[in-house]
Amino acid sequence: MKALLMLLTLTAAVTIASAQTETKASPEEAIKSIIATHQEAMTAFMEKVRALPREKQSEFYQAEYPKTDKTLESLNTIVDANPKNPVILDAITWIARNTRGSGLDAEDFVNLQKNHLDSEKLCDVVMSFAYLQTPEAIAFLTTTSEKSKSRQVRGSALYALATGMKRDKSKAKEHESLIKKIIGDYPDLTVGGRNVAQALKVEKEATEKLAIGNPAPEILGKGVDGKEMKLSDYKGKIVVLDFWGDW
Repeated sequence: MKALLMLLTLTAAVTIASAQTETKASPEEAIKSIIATHQEAMTAFMEKVRALPREKQSEFYQAEYPKTDKTLESLNTIVDANPKNPVILDAITWIARNTRGSGLDAEDFVNLQKNHLDSEKLCDVVMSFAYLQTPEAIAFLTTTSEKSKSRQVRGSALYALATGMKRDKSKAKEHESLIKKIIGDYPDLTVGGRNVAQALKVEKEATEKLAIGNPAPEILGKGVDGKEMKLSDYKGKIVVLDFWGDW
């Protein structure tokens, strides 16, 4: 009888352990579920905002905007427990984009450099660092642009660096140098389905062409009187151009 009872107990324990193993989510599944839950909360929140009168939307937005604390804590727990698993790159990307980098610490950058520097999935991560402008983020992007074995990752890191310093006038020369390197060394660099190297080339040429002191490009259109005109007809005269659109 005791032997039968022990056998039944052992069988039940194995069954419970098996069930727990089957129901335990993998790191990838857990990350997807955590992010999806937060996104569902955001979707429901925005539906409530849009349903309110315009004069009440701002107050409701400020008071009820979904907090990221629990999501951040859950994702960081998975990241810390699985430092070498490439799926944590999705979690780090989310953290960087939704906390402006405040949810990351020095260990995250060390882990990325140590375990994921050559991963193609690092492209999304480096782009999420573009506007952080913290010493840790800039140092990581610089190292990645120089040492990653992935050409796409190196190019993306350069683009992220250039994007972050674009409006910083004190870094104008450094920004220009990065743009030249991207255009010259990574002409096929694509980010988010867009050839950014080609876009940067067009922007650079337009900026140089429209620099103060250069002749204005030809503009064709209609004057206020409805007659056809071109800008070159007014060469030597002061001209006010008003570009506008209505969508």
